[in-house]
Amino acid sequence: MTRRILPVLPFAALAFAVAAPAHAEDLSFSYRAYELESEDGRQVVLERLEREAARHCDYVPAKRPLWELRAAVECHESIMTDVVNRIGDVRLTAQFDERGIRLAEADQAER
Repeated sequence: MTRRILPVLPFAALAFAVAAPAHAEDLSFSYRAYELESEDGRQVVLERLEREAARHCDYVPAKRPLWELRAAVECHESIMTDVVNRIGDVRLTAQFDERGIRLAEADQAER
């Protein structure tokens, strides 16, 4: 069974005004229920969502001025959080939260 998530983007108006028109469109994300059954499957879902969110928000850090990058980062994180919350699987949410902790730790280590 394939499930589709169509999130409402809270930053859509800002992203549309600041960057590309694609930001104003809804993102359609699909996953299969069996993908949530294993840690590897959930990781695949998160990686696919990461790519879709990056593509949707035109998240290409090296090619953007800082003010546009900030909007793209907000769009990307908003989509990731919204879709994970809408899926509503506690194990997926835990893996997603762990990703955020690892990113924060890596950021602190670079400073």
